[in-house]
This record gives sequence, structure tokens and C-alpha cells, in this order.
Amino acid sequence: KNLATSLQAEYPQDKLHVLVTKSNSNSFTYDGIELGGERTANEVEEEIKKLEEGGNKITKISIVGYSLGGLVARYVVGLLYSKGYFDRIQPVNFTTLPLEVLGARTLSTSGRQLFTVDSFRDTGRPLLTILADPNSVFIRGLAQFKHRTLYSNIVNDRSVVYYTSCITYKDPFVNIDAVD
Repeated sequence: KNLATSLQAEYPQDKLHVLVTKSNSNSFTYDGIELGGERTANEVEEEIKKLEEGGNKITKISIVGYSLGGLVARYVVGLLYSKGYFDRIQPVNFTTLPLEVLGARTLSTSGRQLFTVDSFRDTGRPLLTILADPNSVFIRGLAQFKHRTLYSNIVNDRSVVYYTSCITYKDPFVNIDAVD
């Protein structure tokens, strides 16, 4: 909500529409990446339809997801891509960032997916391996975005530690005193 408020204050409403999805709030986050992704994709599709029916032309889309929402966002990208949305709406920014709230979810569908002890549909493979498969709609959809950004905490995040949440060529721990 803070990010949405900041963006809306910076850009005129006729140039930028911010959707803060609500379909996965509260205990719905325990339902897993697949179901959460489907709910979110439906919410995004409904919002696009509503805006277009109101006379707005949607030309670009950016997606931000934090913590588990980053994985849900990856799933949403695959669904939107497979439905042809990126043929008419330019994907611009895809951003994920960590948040310290996943520890309690280890026994839920989301927890099983995070620990890759699930089986995605009839593939016999964990969902995260499907999300990372270069031939999947999830990677092909993600590749459509002009900018793809992953943020990761290097200190004070005990649930999603740096080495499991970030991809980088630099090691920030070489001189930790230089980190602000």
C-alpha cells in the first residue's frame, strides 16, 4: 500500500493505474502459489477489462511482488503470457523483494511449495522447478519484461536469507562495514 501511495502521488492517475491485489490477503496466502497465482491473474484480468471498458487504453504493465508474492507474481506472468496479454500490453518492470513472514507457513501448501516437496499438477515435479524451467510459460513470460529486478536483504532477514533469495556477481559480505 505504501508503494502504491508513493507511485500515485508521483504520477497522474490518467497515466498510471496501480492495482493492489486483494485476492490473496489474510489466510489465502496458505493456499499455495498456483491457486494464489490464478486468483491474482483473474483479479488483474478483471481490472484490465474494467479499465478498458471505461475507455482507458492499457499499453504497459509492471508487476511487483514481495516475499511469497514474488513467486505468485511469477505464476501470474506465465498465465498472462499464455493468454496473449503481452502481445498487446508491453511488460516493462518485474520486481520482487523479500519479507520476513514465511516461517509460519511451512505446513501449508505454500510451505510445501517453498520446500519443493509438492507435485505440480500432473508433472510429478515441484512447482518451483516448473517456474524455473526455461521452456515454461513462466520463464517465457518473464523474458518479455524490459526490466527484471530482484531485491534481497543482506542483514536482518532470518526467514529468507541472502544466499537463498538473491542472484548476484558481487558478494556484499566481503566488506560488511561498508554496507549502509
